[in-house]
Amino acid sequence: MNRRQQQLIDQLTPKQLVFNVYVTQALFLLISSLAIFLLESTPLLYTVNLFSVQDWAALRLGLYIGLGIVALDFFLMKVTPREWYDDGGLNVKLFQDRPLIGILLIALTVSVAEELLFRGVIQEQLGYWVASLSFALMHIRYLTKPVLLLSVLLISFLLGWVYEETGQLLTTIVAHFTVDVLLACFIRYGKLR
Repeated sequence: MNRRQQQLIDQLTPKQLVFNVYVTQALFLLISSLAIFLLESTPLLYTVNLFSVQDWAALRLGLYIGLGIVALDFFLMKVTPREWYDDGGLNVKLFQDRPLIGILLIALTVSVAEELLFRGVIQEQLGYWVASLSFALMHIRYLTKPVLLLSVLLISFLLGWVYEETGQLLTTIVAHFTVDVLLACFIRYGKLR
């Protein structure tokens, strides 16, 4: 993270940070909606199919993948220096005083908006590689943190592969939601501060 990005994070209040998260996710949803409307012949049917559950086992798979990602994250945090995993305090500022309902709402919004855009639109239109790399590049603040960048890159490729294999957007949403909720709760309740 460069100095300018760090100064911006330091200047933002937690309330402003939450507002920015929701604005960003609203933009992702708007872009996704416009892309689906413009690129699909039956946009409503396409959207319903994206969010339909064809196999409940695939949803459990999303949960297991999310738990596995979190377990691997915890392992890496234990064996690597703390500064390798430091995101400049952004996540701590966002979640340290957030009530559980706030954590759940942020995680749900982020997982739905990002998976819809990167898997449901970009991966469907431009392919696995473009979607996975785009998702990783969205986390630009990690470019100077090799462990964080590698982690988000591998997660992105994993979620893209899971979407390819299951054909269910809800599987990747569940995995993404699980990761975000658990890591945020560990920050909130004092385990990752």
